[in-house]
Amino acid sequence: LVELDAQALGLSNINSYPGGTSFSDKWGIVDLIVDHERQPVSQWPNPEELAGNNRGGWTTANGSADASSFYYGTGGTPADGVTDDALNADGTNRAQRWKNSIAAGHDLYLQGFWRTAWAPVMSKVQSINSGSNSITLLDMPSGGMGDKFTKQIIGSNPVYRVGSGKEEWRALNLLDEIDQPGEWALDFQDGKIYYYPKNGSGMMDKDVEIADKTSAVVKLTNASYISFFGFHVEDSMGNGIDMQNSHHITIAGNTVLNVGNGGIIDTGGYSNVIKSNDIYDTGGFGISVGGQGDRATLTSAGTRISNNHIHNIGEHAHLAGIVIRDSVGIWVDHNLIHDVPRDAIRYERNNNLTFEFN
Repeated sequence: LVELDAQALGLSNINSYPGGTSFSDKWGIVDLIVDHERQPVSQWPNPEELAGNNRGGWTTANGSADASSFYYGTGGTPADGVTDDALNADGTNRAQRWKNSIAAGHDLYLQGFWRTAWAPVMSKVQSINSGSNSITLLDMPSGGMGDKFTKQIIGSNPVYRVGSGKEEWRALNLLDEIDQPGEWALDFQDGKIYYYPKNGSGMMDKDVEIADKTSAVVKLTNASYISFFGFHVEDSMGNGIDMQNSHHITIAGNTVLNVGNGGIIDTGGYSNVIKSNDIYDTGGFGISVGGQGDRATLTSAGTRISNNHIHNIGEHAHLAGIVIRDSVGIWVDHNLIHDVPRDAIRYERNNNLTFEFN
């Protein structure tokens, strides 16, 4: 591994997650980009690793221990009846290693579908009990532990359920779990970035960038009649292109990648065109439009989202390819959307939307 003293460099977003000890979308820490590719933060299980009979990159809880704890091995009685100890199956005594890291002051966060199958939450671990094969989160998941669709409630104050045994979870951003080339972790206590370079080589021949600014790469506020064609927009913790209260803007033929939040966001505007852009490797959404038009009078915004290619997004927060909120008269056509962690297109509180040929 190579080590970078991020604190000595004066980097800002290295001390904690802005979402605190429990959050769904406020990742908000520095990003590491090497040779124009965002490097994957360390995780267990690894993306292609099958920990039990689960999809690659995830393992599952083995039932609830209480409202903020779950079993990783035997001890629980999940609805699916499976209580295999995937955490320690490789013989590396992972539970004890994680306990040692926590005892030494290193934060352990797990991302899990603690209660619903569509909205994972990042949760700080309070403790690991290797005697009972259970992990306790610092904050109780909203509504308690266990899939809310499992009928059996085993605790009422606060409420928690027995669990389906299919509640997926994984560990992210932990030094202990850097075991593949390209992986890295930011250790809050050390104030250091640890990285496992690809191709077995050192760092001198690599183009290394650290995104440490939360602002958008391009921001337009109260602007009009401007066109952006053919730009590469990349390497920020924030959004790629951010339009606020702007109109008659054309964003066309651009590539937006390696941004920590969303690709293109358009809030409070009208008569804008977002067309033929490639958006990928984002931490959050692809394109977001909100607050456009007037719902009281059904006045159309006249904004069009057309012919965009959106894929491999939502690496930090499970968000949609295209999001439309509180708007009227948005036209969404001929977009190609794939490999996204949640909805391809999500729309809430809108009128007179047109979707065709997506």
